[in-house]
Amino acid sequence: MSTVDDFLLSSGMGDRVKTVRVAGVPPRKLVLQGREYGEETLQLLHEEVVRCRDAQLQSVAQMQTRAGLLVGSASIAAALVGVAADSSWWTTVIALFLIAALLGLAAAAPTTGFIVQPRKAFEIAAGQDFLPARHVVVANIIKEYETYSALLARQRRWATAGIIAFVLAAALCAVIRVLSQSI
Repeated sequence: MSTVDDFLLSSGMGDRVKTVRVAGVPPRKLVLQGREYGEETLQLLHEEVVRCRDAQLQSVAQMQTRAGLLVGSASIAAALVGVAADSSWWTTVIALFLIAALLGLAAAAPTTGFIVQPRKAFEIAAGQDFLPARHVVVANIIKEYETYSALLARQRRWATAGIIAFVLAAALCAVIRVLSQSI
């Protein structure tokens, strides 16, 4: 084993990959835009980018769940208010609940932009050396991360506007109910 350059050992569960270095053999380097990256540095960057993307994808999923809850609750509220409406003021409440539901739908809209396709990754990496191929993989993950960042910002704007419309509708509903009972 001491004569193998950059021999990759996988733990029994495939959790982490370790790099074994041979004394006297220089490590491989990749030079990009005037900066030099060693194999270990690129490995570290790859792991960090993947970790960030995973955390971001969890945020996207959570935001879509919230958007779905907004759509459902606003739709149900609009239907309940519509059944109990006894004056023209309730039309405003129903409209606000429906606006909240539509904004929730906008927040849950599908992703558009750059998404890494596994087959494309294999095509890009075919015939390349390890370090340039890893660089392409990391660069594509970063592009995908940027796509999801834009999606998440858009989802947050729509969901925030939907929640504001929902709260306004609920507050107006309470005000109308109090005023109608006092008259």
